[in-house]
Amino acid sequence: MEFLSRMGYIHRDLATRNCLVGDQQIVKIANFASMQNQYDRDYYTLSSRSRVPLRWLSKEALQESRYTFSSDVYSFGVVLWEIYTYGRQPYEGFSN
Repeated sequence: MEFLSRMGYIHRDLATRNCLVGDQQIVKIANFASMQNQYDRDYYTLSSRSRVPLRWLSKEALQESRYTFSSDVYSFGVVLWEIYTYGRQPYEGFSN
């Protein structure tokens, strides 16, 4: 996260589905999920925008379409929760 911030990069879709664990447990962040049908249930289509990862979005990203480093930090918190719960989906039991 620090590296992404230093580079001025805002990911907008940080989730475990977009993380690749390589040699020596090095985690690489990509954007695999938006291109694969198997993750369709992780995205919600808003009337005014394309698909968004609703359960991973911060309040300002959802309500104002404002993505910042802080909104990525919020998503990173959800990623940590996913890791802690061994891959459970955030807000299980709720519909989009």
